Amino acid sequence: MRFMSRLNQDVVWRYGPDYHARSRVSSGAFASILPVISGERALEIEQRLADLLDVEVDQLRDYLAGNIGASTARKTGFRFVRGTHGGQYVRDREGTDIVRAGVSVP
Repeated sequence: MRFMSRLNQDVVWRYGPDYHARSRVSSGAFASILPVISGERALEIEQRLADLLDVEVDQLRDYLAGNIGASTARKTGFRFVRGTHGGQYVRDREGTDIVRAGVSVP
């Protein structure tokens, strides 16, 4: 049996044995570890979500990206705690800080 790394075993288990053949680019490198939807499909999804929520697509994009102009009265459940070399978000029922997209929280 051919050697497979743990990551490759995981990918084959999740997406099927022919996943790597489908995701190669001309150079032979992997195009992506995870499947990616097309731009047209993304636009269709955005439009349908915006219609369901009765908002504009631009407003939906801003919300999903975390671009929210929240007041200090709006509770988010998180507070940013500053340290000597940065900071982290902690859960706080009275917290009003907005966790940016891509930031992991405890």
